Amino acid sequence: MFARSRGLLASAALAASGLLTWTLGQPAALGTPGVARTLQYLAFASGGPGHVVPFGLLLAGVAVPAPLAGLLPRPLAWAGLVLAGLAELSVLALLAEPLAPLLPVARFGGLAWLIAAGFLLPRTRTRGRNGGLGEGG
Repeated sequence: MFARSRGLLASAALAASGLLTWTLGQPAALGTPGVARTLQYLAFASGGPGHVVPFGLLLAGVAVPAPLAGLLPRPLAWAGLVLAGLAELSVLALLAEPLAPLLPVARFGGLAWLIAAGFLLPRTRTRGRNGGLGEGG
């Protein structure tokens, strides 16, 4: 259950960013500079750290149990953990602009990592010692 919420939160933040950016394109929003600037900050916050931080939790939710269960090679799992850590650090881009490059590194690197992990994860899973397949993170 918790694993799904990370992906849902990341996608909801990205959707909110898209809607705020669309609102910025409307003539009424551009009439008031203060409103336009506020919408711009909200669009960046939701589409930047607001998306990448929960996305990093999603990466960690896959990368942590995968090598323990023998589902992914250890180097790939470590790469996922590094990307997850960078994604979590990207929240500091709200405080320090020089950390903003962490956002695309974590977003696009994490997406590439998820694609690679998706290809390498086994299609079937055998039952564990406790008799269940397990729910996951």
